[in-house]
Parts: sequence; structure tokens; C-alpha cells
Amino acid sequence: MMIYGKENREEHYNQEQYNYSIRLLDIIKRYADQQDSILEIGSSFGRNLEILQDNGFKNLTGLDPDENAIKGMRAGIKGIVGTMQEKLKDMPQYDIVFTKSVLYLTKNPNFREIVNKVKKFLIVSEGETIPLEKDSFLQNRNYKEIFEQYGLKQVEEQEGLFPYHKIRIFKC
Repeated sequence: MMIYGKENREEHYNQEQYNYSIRLLDIIKRYADQQDSILEIGSSFGRNLEILQDNGFKNLTGLDPDENAIKGMRAGIKGIVGTMQEKLKDMPQYDIVFTKSVLYLTKNPNFREIVNKVKKFLIVSEGETIPLEKDSFLQNRNYKEIFEQYGLKQVEEQEGLFPYHKIRIFKC
């Protein structure tokens, strides 16, 4: 199991990462009410969820395969240990589901199962046109094409944190 959460604790992330989390907060605030249920797939220690919590959101869940990261989540945030392939099928629907730099690292995400968990909006912040080296584990994908084929409608697109990242918002 990969332990990658240490750099996601508040004392370890840099201003650029914090600003990006604030940017995600601003996007989520436009599409969600504070009482909406929100799931972050690939949450690590829950940095993005903590910022949401600090801004009045209360029904927050993080899904991550790193048990230590889930154990390190702040009180009031529900943490689920496991991969999306293992856990999503048994989880309820959420008003808002979001990912940040998770899907492009995942070889075979079950996109249909992700869509099945969304009640209102799906927000993905993912690499799409990454310069790949031979045998790279990274996956370039067009998430607009993928999620629209499952019936979601893209309502917004922004440039992401890196030149090859996009933030896409889909309505259910």
C-alpha cells in the first residue's frame, strides 16, 4: 500500500497547492449547498475536505486506499479506506463527487460507477495531455468525452493547476 499522504498535511503543502484547494472550494461553492453530501475520490488526508469543512460544509466523505491517510482525517469528515474499484459500488450517491489528480493515475477506473454515485454534479481536476514517457503509468484521457458518454453534461471547463490539467464540471 502506498503511503503518500504526509505531503498533504497542512504543514507540508505549499502555497500553490493551497491556492488550488481554494480554487476547488470556489468551484464547489457555486454548485453545492452547505448541506449537500460531498465525496472526494482519492482524498488522502482530506486537505480539500478540510477547507470545505472550514467553509461550512458538513456532509463530507473521503475515499482513499491509504489507511494512514484516512486515520489522519479531521474529526467530522467521514473516511473510507479502499480503492474506487473496491468501494464505490457499495457506497451511496452523493450530491457532489470530485476528484483531483486521481483518475489519470488510475489504470482502469470504473467511470460508470463514478457516474452512478453522482446526484447533482461531478467535478474532475485531472491531467489530460501529459507528456508521457514509454511505459508510463499515467493515463491521458478526454474526460468530457468519457463522462458525456455516460449521460453527464459538461457545464464548465477551466485550465487546471498544470498546463496539462483541466477542471471539468458535469451536471447529472
